[in-house]
Amino acid sequence: MRAFQWSLVLVFALAVAGMAQPLDDVQLSGIVRGYFGPDTTVLSDATIVIENLGTGHRDSVITDAAGHWSWTGTSSSVGDHHSSVPGNLALAPSYPNPFSETTTIRILNNSQQRVRLDVYNILGQRVAELVDDNLRPGAFELAWNGVNRNGTPLAQGMYFLCLNAGGQAVTQKMVVLGTGSGLAKMSLRGSNLGSGGLFEPLRGSESKGHASTLDDFSLRLEFRHANYDSVITNLTLPDGQDTSLVTYLHHHNTPAAGMVLIPAGEFTMGRVDVATPVHQVYLDAYYMDIYVVTNSQYKAFCDATSRAYPDDPGFPGMSNYFTNAAYVNYPVVKVDWYDAGAYASWAGKRLPTEAEWERAAKGTDNRLYPWGDTWVATNANIWDNPADGYTYTSPVGNYPSGISPAGCYDMTGNVWEWCHDWYAAYPSDYQTNPQGPPTGLSRIIRGGCWFSNSASARCAYRNYDDPTRVSIGLGFRCSRTP
Repeated sequence: MRAFQWSLVLVFALAVAGMAQPLDDVQLSGIVRGYFGPDTTVLSDATIVIENLGTGHRDSVITDAAGHWSWTGTSSSVGDHHSSVPGNLALAPSYPNPFSETTTIRILNNSQQRVRLDVYNILGQRVAELVDDNLRPGAFELAWNGVNRNGTPLAQGMYFLCLNAGGQAVTQKMVVLGTGSGLAKMSLRGSNLGSGGLFEPLRGSESKGHASTLDDFSLRLEFRHANYDSVITNLTLPDGQDTSLVTYLHHHNTPAAGMVLIPAGEFTMGRVDVATPVHQVYLDAYYMDIYVVTNSQYKAFCDATSRAYPDDPGFPGMSNYFTNAAYVNYPVVKVDWYDAGAYASWAGKRLPTEAEWERAAKGTDNRLYPWGDTWVATNANIWDNPADGYTYTSPVGNYPSGISPAGCYDMTGNVWEWCHDWYAAYPSDYQTNPQGPPTGLSRIIRGGCWFSNSASARCAYRNYDDPTRVSIGLGFRCSRTP
């Protein structure tokens, strides 16, 4: 099995040389189980991918017939279990530099000695004291947010880091772009655990940092198995620690034809300058139609239930829009909220809630449009947009570059889409599976249509209409609870 270079001290091995300190290995082991409803079973041939977050190196192991696995992480690629210690006092390049929020400062200390790290302005005045302590040999990382020990942000400009120890001095330029932080916060990583005076410069601030060895193992584990959802977990293990894990994987639900599974989780609903207040929402897993309901799908419903066909929208050059074979794959229009709900019930589905619609449209990164934050005219059918190729409605799924992160087409443009919810102002607090108020005057519609502008086509944009109204730009898609 390929060994890993775990100690971050090895990052500087090409630049420094010197003594070595013994390190231990870590041992991971565990069992992987799968569950489907109330039943659980051990999973053989599950793959566990192990990534060292410090180095980016990856390894993998497979579970045996009983679902068991084990893995040993070694501290050195040559197997000598030693980590280099710097031969000279040094400051490795800080990153980022310039910085506006936080920067990481790296100290290379070559012996047991008193180490002092200060920040000076261009006039030679000391403006911040970062470290003043007796440190062991090794590499240290200091995360600093650009404030002095009283919590006052430093002004934008050039500064100098000055490292002093054992009669030696090392200086490095640093550019502060400005910081909005109001607390003095530092977090020092290194091999100096238990030092009582390490954070003495932070006396009086509301937040103190913490110290931990750079030889800790920071890992990302991903558990995979066919027919089961993957599980990803991050953990940090002190050097030499053994840990056992029990992991459960959830069996895939089989989506209904033409639907995509949206996993349970949180997302940000609303967006500044579009729909406020912005708030967090948790949704249980649900299915969403990949496409809006088409003429052919709605006609099958009408024929099976003896329901009247919707009125012809009268698009010039598109006669008999609903029954013409040329338009079977175009979105049905001129259906009211009650018509849409009746179809959804007949199909074993329901209308999506407003939150479900928005989550399916933009994913979890609060993007402006289904494909990202920049408007792309060829990705959607909207008004006065020759790039979309259509004057009125367009066939469903016609813009693959405009697909949403969930895998849904036409979430922007073509037709507005009915949602389940009555319209009401957004709440500002955390919401779980919201469905709007129990009563109201108008129902939510989302997504814009062929005669909307790009502003209406933003994922977070809200609109509403009388539930009895029919429109040449209003259709729907369905959702379903697993």
